[in-house]
Amino acid sequence: MSSGFIGVSYLLPMLSEYGLDDIAYTILLQEDFPSWFYSIKNGATTIWERWNSYTVENSLSINAYGFADTAMNSFNHYSLGSVSEWFYQYMGGIMPKIECPAFKDCIIKPHLDPQNRIKKSSVEYNSINGLIKSKWATEGNSLKMYFEILANTICDVYVPKIDKNMEKEKLSLSDNKYLVFKESTKSYFVFSCQSGSYEVSY
Repeated sequence: MSSGFIGVSYLLPMLSEYGLDDIAYTILLQEDFPSWFYSIKNGATTIWERWNSYTVENSLSINAYGFADTAMNSFNHYSLGSVSEWFYQYMGGIMPKIECPAFKDCIIKPHLDPQNRIKKSSVEYNSINGLIKSKWATEGNSLKMYFEILANTICDVYVPKIDKNMEKEKLSLSDNKYLVFKESTKSYFVFSCQSGSYEVSY
C-alpha cells in the first residue's frame, strides 16, 4: 500500500466497485508496514495520522524512539480512518440510492470476501430516517443474511451468491409478503422490500 491522506479513502471502494473485492480484502487484512493491521499489531487503539507514526525499525534507533516527526504525528486522527466507510458501504453493504438522499430509500449489497477470510459481518447505520441493519455469515457454501429496513422505505437488497450457479429455489426466505424477488444476476439475487425485518439463507 502506498496510498496516503487523500488516496486511501478511494482505494478500497474503487476496488470493490470494479469487482476486485479479493484485492480489497487482502489490503484490509495485510499486516506488513504500511497497513491498518500493522498499527494494531503495534498497540494502536485509535487511528494514526501517518502510516509511519510509529515503526519497529525506527524504535531500534537510540534517539528516534520509533516515532515520526512529533510536529505532525497525531495518534488520534481521522486521516487513515476512511476504511470505516468501506466497512459500512461494502462489507456491510448499506448505501443510499443516489436519487434518494438521507437513506429515504436504500440499497443493501454486501461484498463478501472471495477467499472467505472474513466469515461474518454486522453493521448498523443510524440514518436521519432511522436505524438500518445488515448482518451476514458464511460457512462453506452456505450463507445466512439478516437485515432491517427502516419505516416508510423501499430497499433493494442484493443477496450474494457464493456459488455462481446457485438457483433461486435453494433460497430460504422470511415469510413476509413485502420481500419480493426481482432478478438473478451473475453475483446476486435481488429483492425489493419494504420496512421490516428479514432473513434469507441457503
